[in-house]
Amino acid sequence: AEYILVLSLFLVISYIMAYFSALFFRLKRGIVTKRMLEYPKWKFGAIGLMDAFGLVMQLAAAVHLPGAIIPVLAQINIPFSLLVSRVLLGRRFQGRQLLGSGLVIGGVLLSLRPYAMDTILSGPSMVANAALYASSYIFAAISAVGKESILHNRDYGEDGMDVFVINSFGSLAQGAAIFLMLALASVIHGNLPGTGGHPLSYLREGFRCFQDNPLLVSRAEACDANPSAPVA
Repeated sequence: AEYILVLSLFLVISYIMAYFSALFFRLKRGIVTKRMLEYPKWKFGAIGLMDAFGLVMQLAAAVHLPGAIIPVLAQINIPFSLLVSRVLLGRRFQGRQLLGSGLVIGGVLLSLRPYAMDTILSGPSMVANAALYASSYIFAAISAVGKESILHNRDYGEDGMDVFVINSFGSLAQGAAIFLMLALASVIHGNLPGTGGHPLSYLREGFRCFQDNPLLVSRAEACDANPSAPVA
């Protein structure tokens, strides 16, 4: 879909509004302290960047995949989480945990087998998009491990960091990263529909395609088919 970055930005803006609203009330009630807000923001930026990569990859691949296999592919997050925890945190896992992770990988591969057979005639696009969707969870796993390490940091509170501080600033960084991706894509390629290489024009066209329509995927397909067509 041509407007995946617009959809990604729309979702993240919704998260930002929701999380910062909750953060404001928790700050007023004293649940969130000023000390928590002093946490180094670059760490939230790194988490937001990982979330941005993962979200854009998931949306870009999901529009080309059958809905039935998307929840199956999402299970690959389990072995990725174990791998990232081992590499970044040095955690060790019991044999049954590793066995369970291996079974998850095997189950995902078996579930993809019928679709992979179909691509012998239709081409490799199904497998490529499935691989793209599954690989996006490595970024989600890195983000989750980073959030967990911040959450349990007792230097900023007796019970650790408040989760709404993490999610609020992480979502803000995620939105900034997606907007930068959008701007970079427009500058490098200069061929985004109806933009002439200007990201704000691309945003305007994208929001025009999604406005007043709950069926975002259907509207996205319609826009892709004829980006200049007026929206009904």
